[in-house]
Amino acid sequence: MKIFRILTLMLLTTLLAAPELSAQQKRNFTQEADQAFEDQMYYTAIDKYKKAYSKVKSNRTEKKRILFQIAECYRLTNNPKRAESQYKRLIRIKYEKQNPLTMLYYADALKVNGNFAEAAEAYKSYSELAPNDPRGPIGVESCELTVKWLENPTRYEVTNEKKLNSRSDDFAPTFADRKYRSIIFTSSREGSIGNRIDDWTGQNFSDLYLIQVDRKGDWSAPQLLDEDNMVNSEANEGAAAIAGRDNVLYFTRCGIDKKKRMGCQIYESRRKGRGWGEAELVQLEIDSTATYGHPTVSEDELVMIFASDLVNGKGQKDLWMVTRDRKSKPFGKPVNLGPKINTVGNEMFPSLRGDTLLYFASDGHAGMGGLDIFRVAKDENGNWGTPVNMMSPVNSSGDDFGITFMGEEERGFLTSNRSGGRGGDDLYSFYERPLLYTISGTVRDDRTLQFIEGAKVALSGSDGTAIEALTNSEGKYSFDNKQVLKNTSYELVVSRSGYFNESARETTVGLTENKDFIIDFILVPIPEKPIELPEIQFPLAKCDFYPEYQD
Repeated sequence: MKIFRILTLMLLTTLLAAPELSAQQKRNFTQEADQAFEDQMYYTAIDKYKKAYSKVKSNRTEKKRILFQIAECYRLTNNPKRAESQYKRLIRIKYEKQNPLTMLYYADALKVNGNFAEAAEAYKSYSELAPNDPRGPIGVESCELTVKWLENPTRYEVTNEKKLNSRSDDFAPTFADRKYRSIIFTSSREGSIGNRIDDWTGQNFSDLYLIQVDRKGDWSAPQLLDEDNMVNSEANEGAAAIAGRDNVLYFTRCGIDKKKRMGCQIYESRRKGRGWGEAELVQLEIDSTATYGHPTVSEDELVMIFASDLVNGKGQKDLWMVTRDRKSKPFGKPVNLGPKINTVGNEMFPSLRGDTLLYFASDGHAGMGGLDIFRVAKDENGNWGTPVNMMSPVNSSGDDFGITFMGEEERGFLTSNRSGGRGGDDLYSFYERPLLYTISGTVRDDRTLQFIEGAKVALSGSDGTAIEALTNSEGKYSFDNKQVLKNTSYELVVSRSGYFNESARETTVGLTENKDFIIDFILVPIPEKPIELPEIQFPLAKCDFYPEYQD
């Protein structure tokens, strides 16, 4: 998938020149395509495989393999529509019997493209082919949950920030200051320092960009993060995090070397005046074969969580944590966050929110499409709980990842390549609509059923609040959403001169949707003259009447 590009460096291969005629005669497109694929140059490999397919005449096994490789290139360059078409072509010729992953990836493409019923059947077929792989039943569950979540969305509202996005990929936003007036994000748009074409995606190499709130309260046009190029370089940079009272920037850099493959590492840069100082490698226990990226750092800089394909992980990319006692010391040995969080798939783009909440993206847990955003809390013993899917509309059938919050508020930014965007990956703002409750109703006379004006309605809450309202000429009263709060129980008492009091109870505890409570009252008039009762006698110290007084 294209979002992995900041985790893995593409090897830029230069073919030795030869006389033109001789090169055409000896050229082996299959070998070139396989080499490009091995070097993770998937965008480049597509055309090479197509040429190789046209050159293979009689070898049916090789032709099927090439078709599968083309499908894989579409999948890994995040082109689900073409991937679905290519995998379907392979299934028509029963290629899943030879390679069951054909059916799994076909199901994944169907789900991403919103064909949930067909995807569920394909996942079931994959389970028959690979009964020990959990991705089959998880896929079926995902399709069922997705339909449910789409029918019952959460209170979040998600909006594409078109002014901030380009036709290229724009992703992984993070707030850059404590007042939440600036954002750093990653982009492969035109104007980036890295002017080479990424053979994985066919786009420019990515750089870090900055946007700020202007005097009118609008976001400024995106600009490269630093004018001195201390952070951005000819390589891929991205997925940044701010810590140390906004003075330290952690980010991913994937180096470039024509002669050898270079992995991705985590760097840090310290603020220097209005700019940034020279980036330095964060010292981790390095596995030369692994990639490291997507750092998120605690405010005190003593904890870092990142994504990596380190050995002994649970799946493809896992989340790992390193700690240290003091900022001046290097981080310790990476610790895998464990099977509750990490799966056989990919877990990436972690984001710490305070000390006890972690948000991350995964395509291994039950979700709506490609990558989904999950939330997991840490308990009082320091153990991570079970991840919770953020559901629709935060998540979609596409890739959703890279979420950042505006402090304690339920608002911020995230990344998605869902349909309707401007480019590939786009920046989206989100906020959670608050829970709103009101209480209103009327007060009437029990005998005449006429509205009663001037009746006092006293509202007292379990949180200690006490409010009063008077009915108008139409007998109406009301308490608005600023007076009626969530997770609170209320008692209403209605009183009016000449009437007996009436009361009612209502609660907002446990409600997850907005609600307007309608509570009407009917008051019984107090008689003008006392009601005369005949003499009633009963035994001393007892509550039983004598028989003759029972009536």
